[in-house]
Amino acid sequence: AGEYVLYLNAGSYKIVADQLGYAAGQSNLSISLGQTITKNFTLTDAPNEIARIKGRILDSENKSMQSVEIKINGENIQIIYSDLNGLFDTNILETGKNYNIEPFAVGRFFVPATRNYRPLTVNQTNQNFTSGFYGDVSGNEKISSFDGSLVLRVKAEQDVSPNYQTMPRDSIAADVSGNKQVSPFDA
Repeated sequence: AGEYVLYLNAGSYKIVADQLGYAAGQSNLSISLGQTITKNFTLTDAPNEIARIKGRILDSENKSMQSVEIKINGENIQIIYSDLNGLFDTNILETGKNYNIEPFAVGRFFVPATRNYRPLTVNQTNQNFTSGFYGDVSGNEKISSFDGSLVLRVKAEQDVSPNYQTMPRDSIAADVSGNKQVSPFDA
């Protein structure tokens, strides 16, 4: 519900009422000098104009992560945060636009690093991210000297976990310096 007041000179006008998520309503009006006109609009739902992106942030032990910053890049930048259960919801976004979402927490990496929607056309659910600490190659949410030896094994391209060849997690975690390269310096 809403109200509007327009002060117009005498003449003919096309009035359009539009709100994201609703079909536009319009009316042609002719106004005489000094005339007051009331024109109400009832807009109908247009759910295909809006969509949401929902997901969950988990740590490397599949535990929920709360208060993770999630940046939504689109025509404008929005910041939201994961809740107590690690869940996030972008709420209403306009369809037909390009968006990417990127989580952030100090000292942590995310897989995937970002998710892109080019363009966003429908609701997106289960858009989950898994996070780990830089340096936590073992994936136990702790950084130990054992992780340092695993960094060297990653550098030597030796298998350090069952998912080494198919999951980028180990090499990302081994990049302690965050320079997108694994070197003995990271150990």
